[in-house]
Amino acid sequence: MSKHLEPELLEPIEKVARFLETGDDKLLSAFAKKDVVIIENFHPHIFEGEDAVERWSRVIKSWHTKPIKLEHTFGEVHDLRIEDNIAFVSIATHWSGIQGGAPFQEDGGWAFVLNKEEDKWKVKGYGWAVTHEE
Repeated sequence: MSKHLEPELLEPIEKVARFLETGDDKLLSAFAKKDVVIIENFHPHIFEGEDAVERWSRVIKSWHTKPIKLEHTFGEVHDLRIEDNIAFVSIATHWSGIQGGAPFQEDGGWAFVLNKEEDKWKVKGYGWAVTHEE
């Protein structure tokens, strides 16, 4: 059953997706100031520690030296739990783009933990899981 995601919760998630597409550093404001953990399907798979976002973003930016034409669309929100100043969101996501010169399609799920910092939701951590690719 799909759940409704309020715009203020979607905003930091959308910023992360747009960073993946563009490499625009301004979008890194989506992340919490400290203790961020990112789990990805690319090496080294776990980005944690004080420089987690910086190390993760370097990998993403390296993709932008080649044409990638990365685009996302969000699907259903499958899980949404908010308690105090912490939110858990799991959202279906579709990616398309160019990898190694060839078009690709990838479906997966993103599980996000967000927390409130200065009255704004920020990404404390996420995990990405591919469920289908072509």
